[in-house]
Amino acid sequence: MKFIPVFFAILCALTISASHAQALSFVEQDEGNDMLHGLKYVGIASANFVAAYNKEHGTSWRSLGPNSKLMLTRCLVPLKTRWSPPASRTATLPAPTDWRVKVSCDKTVSNTLKIQRWETLIPTTRRD
Repeated sequence: MKFIPVFFAILCALTISASHAQALSFVEQDEGNDMLHGLKYVGIASANFVAAYNKEHGTSWRSLGPNSKLMLTRCLVPLKTRWSPPASRTATLPAPTDWRVKVSCDKTVSNTLKIQRWETLIPTTRRD
C-alpha cells in the first residue's frame, strides 16, 4: 500500500521537473532565440514609433510594452508599426488607454501557413 503514494510522488516530481526544463526563462523570452522573436524588440519597435509620433505632434503618449505571456515566431523582416484605432467607435474622443500600437511581422521562420505572419497590439497611455 505504501508503494502507490511513493510511486505517485516520484511520478509527479518527474513530470514537474520535465515541464520546467521546457520553459523559457524571462531573459530567453525577452531576447528571443532561433525560433522565437524577443519581446524586447517588439517593445522597442513600439516605443520608437510612439516617440516619433510624440516628436512630430507634440504629444505625450507612452508605450506600455508587450504582454510577457506572448510567444511570437521569430521575424525575418523588419517589424512594422502603426496605430490601431479604439475597438469602440461610440465615443467621440477615445479614452487615453483606448489606442494601441499594432506591431506586425510579414515573414517568420515558420513554414506553417497560419503563423507565417503575426501581429500584436501594444497598450499605450498618455497624460491628459
